Amino acid sequence: MTVAEAIDPRLGIGGNNPPDLRERLAEDHAQLRHEIEKIASRANGAPKEVKSDDDLVAVGEIIKDARELTKRVDRARVAEKEPFLQGGRDVDAFFKVFIERLDNIAKKLGDRATVYQREKAAEARRKAEEEARKLAEEAERQRQIAEREAERNRPTASAKHEDKAEDLAERAAQAEAAAAAKAADLTRVRSDTGTVASARAEWKGEIVSMDAIDLNALRPYLKRDHVQMALNTFVRMGGRKLAGAKIFEDVKASFR
Repeated sequence: MTVAEAIDPRLGIGGNNPPDLRERLAEDHAQLRHEIEKIASRANGAPKEVKSDDDLVAVGEIIKDARELTKRVDRARVAEKEPFLQGGRDVDAFFKVFIERLDNIAKKLGDRATVYQREKAAEARRKAEEEARKLAEEAERQRQIAEREAERNRPTASAKHEDKAEDLAERAAQAEAAAAAKAADLTRVRSDTGTVASARAEWKGEIVSMDAIDLNALRPYLKRDHVQMALNTFVRMGGRKLAGAKIFEDVKASFR
């Protein structure tokens, strides 16, 4: 290391590297830190309790100055952060084009597949229901034959038809179960490459009338924060009485 490098490290290897961000911020905004320390010192000397108008004014001036300095600090923060935010926006914008194109491709093809899968599931249910109906009808017909054979005192023939009826009834039950199967089971297909195509069904709710909807039924699922937001709006619009809520005038000191 040369003497010059010992005096100024920036003259040595790596000296062109930018300084650490925190170090640079601390150096560039040293004045802000100094002004904050001054306000903190004033705050330490402020009345511990406000017992007079003079105390109120003294505290108020510190609060006012602190808030003004807060605005300056925040403006500095925004200015320092903007290049990084812009860099992030540029990166997002670059890759967003790729992502949106791929999402669009997947969505369009997915919509086509959904139409087919819905039709496939509906057709599979229809066929299973039709098969179940026919099997049940035939099972009933075989039972009636078995009853007639029994009336004719032909137990062997009666038992034969009764066995057929039981077998048909079992197959009808299986067909009914198939008709009630999940959409995924009715539409699942696996390709030679391992891709599995199926359908997923889920129940959804959509509000059609705010006036008619039963809020009591939804009560267990309402978050407290959401109810509080509704209460705040109710009070802001002039509401002053509401069961289960405490509505009061909250007085706080204000300085300008």
